[in-house]
Amino acid sequence: MSLSIEQYFLIAFVATFLGALPFGAINLSVVSITISKNFKKGFNFSFAASLIEILEASIAILFGTVIQMFLNENNWIQFLVFSVFIALGLYNLFRKTNPKLKDGSKMRASEFIKGLLVSIGNPQAIPFWIFVLAYLAQRFDLNFMGEELVWFLAGVFLGKLIALTVFGLLSTYLKTRLKTSCNLINKFMGTVLLLIGLFQAFKFFF
Repeated sequence: MSLSIEQYFLIAFVATFLGALPFGAINLSVVSITISKNFKKGFNFSFAASLIEILEASIAILFGTVIQMFLNENNWIQFLVFSVFIALGLYNLFRKTNPKLKDGSKMRASEFIKGLLVSIGNPQAIPFWIFVLAYLAQRFDLNFMGEELVWFLAGVFLGKLIALTVFGLLSTYLKTRLKTSCNLINKFMGTVLLLIGLFQAFKFFF
């Protein structure tokens, strides 16, 4: 099944937005910078981090052909994929965390440069996108050429930017409820991942 350019954009946007929700160095930095300085500086950090997300997604796409060949030659990978979804879902549902705000304030650089450096230093998006693309390749005929690639990367950029902007807008609220908010997001992500995994398991066996 092939995808329209709008579907490339929507899939990339939703995947990136959801992937940015769990608390980590990048979104915690956005919250901290927005609180300690202002929204504009937090947005500059977010903009830079979103640019790096494009780079990391592009690196994962380069492995697309290898991923597709691997899937074609190894049907058992479907079992592995839904098993990982279920495991991650359960992990997030029962995980308890207590995040701390950090903004990298010791770095003598603009928030834009900080966003670039912090994002490059936290390249979790590469394995994230490799896994997402492996999942998508099982169900769609992916073709990252021309308009499809442009729309997909546009979705990646906007998904990341809007997610981080939301963290900036809610920074004051999150500061006083960081632990509670983190655990709520963990439960939400855990539920989503678990449902996806169970649905794929059902399709695999039945």
